[in-house]
Amino acid sequence: MNSFGILQALVFEPKKAFVALDARPRVLFPLVLLIVSTIGMLIWYFSIVDSQWLVDRSLSASGAQMTEEQAQAARAMSPAIITWTSVIGGFLLLVLVRVLEAVYYLLAGKITNVQRSYKHWLALACWSSLPGVLAVIPAAIVMLTATSTQIDQGDLQVLSLNNLIFHRDVAEPGYSLLISINLLQLLGLYLATLGYRVWSGRSWLASAVFTCLPWVLICGTWAYFALGRS
Repeated sequence: MNSFGILQALVFEPKKAFVALDARPRVLFPLVLLIVSTIGMLIWYFSIVDSQWLVDRSLSASGAQMTEEQAQAARAMSPAIITWTSVIGGFLLLVLVRVLEAVYYLLAGKITNVQRSYKHWLALACWSSLPGVLAVIPAAIVMLTATSTQIDQGDLQVLSLNNLIFHRDVAEPGYSLLISINLLQLLGLYLATLGYRVWSGRSWLASAVFTCLPWVLICGTWAYFALGRS
C-alpha cells in the first residue's frame, strides 16, 4: 500500500492503515504534509497581520520586565524578520515534537515488550498527527472573513478548548494551555492509541495509557502551574 492508500485507509479504515505501516513504516509523506500545512499557514498569517499590533500585544501578554530600549528594539523588528523567525521556530518545534514522541514510544515499547524500530514509532507519531492538518481549514476561514488585520494567533485555533469552552483572554491564567489543546489533538491521540493496539494486541486501556501518559503528565503539570493560580 502506498502513502496515498495509507492516508485513505487512515480516514475510512484506520486499523488497515496501521497494519500496512507495521509491515512497511513510512515517515516522509505525513511529515511533509504537516510541515507544508503549518508553514503555509504561518506565512499566510504573518503576510496579513498588523505586525506592529502583534508585537505590542505579545509584549503586553508576556508580562516580561523589559527596559524601554528592549521594547523599542522588539517593535523595530521588520515584518520579514518576525515572519521567518516564526516560520523557522514552527518548523523546528513540529519536527522536534515528532522526534521526541518517537523516542518515548521506542523506550516505552521496550519496557512493555512491543519491539519495533525507531522508524516504526516515528511513523506512528507522524501519521497519528495528521488530523492537525485539518486545522488549516477553520484557520483559513478566520483569515478570509476577518474585517481587520489585527488577528490574534489564538483566534486561528478555532477548535481549541479555549475558543470552544473557556473563552479566556490572552492575559488570563491558563490561556496558553487551553489554546494549545484542541479536538484534532484528541483525534490524533485516538489514532496513536489504535495504532499501538494494532501493533501490540493489548487492550484499549493499556494502549491509551501507553500513548496518552506523557501528554497527560505534561498538560497536568502545565495546568497545575497555570490554572492553579487563577
